[in-house]
Amino acid sequence: TEQWLSLWRQSGLPDEQASTAAVASSMAITGLVHEEAHYRTMKLPHAATLKSFPDARAVFRAPQNRDAQFELTVRALIEGLHKRLLPAPVRARRKVKSSRLSSF
Repeated sequence: TEQWLSLWRQSGLPDEQASTAAVASSMAITGLVHEEAHYRTMKLPHAATLKSFPDARAVFRAPQNRDAQFELTVRALIEGLHKRLLPAPVRARRKVKSSRLSSF
């Protein structure tokens, strides 16, 4: 907890938002790990069951790279929380700066 909050404080968020981000991200990542552990041991539905559910069939039959999915989810969570919790004036300055850079 000490290290996680410290990392969020180093991200440039004010203390209150850093605490919010630390708690929210910790809860989400813990839930993700729990679900991943469950998913690894669950039995897949029978082909006959999936016949009527083409979208579910596609999900269950698709090749899975669990490590890449975990990293994608955690990175999206952290980046999204940071962007949402960054104070509006800082967001506006960063947006102007990035739009200036994209014109080159």
